[in-house]
Amino acid sequence: MRLLSITKRAQGFRQRIDTALAVLESPAGFWLYARMAAWALVLRPLKFVVPVRWLARLMWVAAETGARARTREARVITLAGLLYRRRAEGYCLERSLLLYRFLSSKRADPHLILGLLKTAEGWKGHAWIVVDGEPVGESADGLHDFTPLFMFGPNGAMQAL
Repeated sequence: MRLLSITKRAQGFRQRIDTALAVLESPAGFWLYARMAAWALVLRPLKFVVPVRWLARLMWVAAETGARARTREARVITLAGLLYRRRAEGYCLERSLLLYRFLSSKRADPHLILGLLKTAEGWKGHAWIVVDGEPVGESADGLHDFTPLFMFGPNGAMQAL
């Protein structure tokens, strides 16, 4: 049983390595990952001292020139998944702000949403990104029970829900 568990973990690790190598195959991919990792480090303490409305404005980036490219968006989503792969709870705001920044720069028009869920233990908050009406990096079913409270769109502006 223990050997099976170790084998599954090794396979998961190998898949993450393969994914990272595929995304980081070019200098541009590596540079994108380095910038995202730096922002991930900065966001960890910032979320405790800076209001979310200010963070949303800070994290929005004017879009790059040219047409929208879904492959670049997919690269950003994959790298964010690699950066936050082991953090189950408590990092959704950081991950969402990171996605908000880098997807906005790729012309994806992301929306940052903050919501609450009432559970038997109390209230649970969550942050997620929506692009083209679909959640990014998580299932719509997992978000179904959350009540959205705030939404930030272009330029970090708060929008009506």
